[in-house]
Amino acid sequence: MNKDYIIFNLRTTLEKLEQTVKALQEDPEYGERKFMVAMKHAYRHMNTAWNARNCTEQAAQQCTMEDSERWRQFPGDVDLSR
Repeated sequence: MNKDYIIFNLRTTLEKLEQTVKALQEDPEYGERKFMVAMKHAYRHMNTAWNARNCTEQAAQQCTMEDSERWRQFPGDVDLSR
C-alpha cells in the first residue's frame, strides 16, 4: 500500500469536511450549491485514497488525467449494503 498517498488524500478529505462543518455552523448563507462542491471535493479525495491505495510512488507523483479520473470515481469494490 502507498500509505503516504493514502494519508495525503485522507487528510485532505478530513480538512474539507472540517471546513464544511464549520461553514454550515457559522455561515447562514451557506447553501446547497456550496455544500455540493465541498462534498464532491471530499469524495474525490476519499475515493482516491481507496482506489489508488496500491499505486506506486511514481504514479502518485506523476498522476495523469486518466489516473485522476479513474481514482476519483466511487470504488466498484466497496459494498456499502453491509
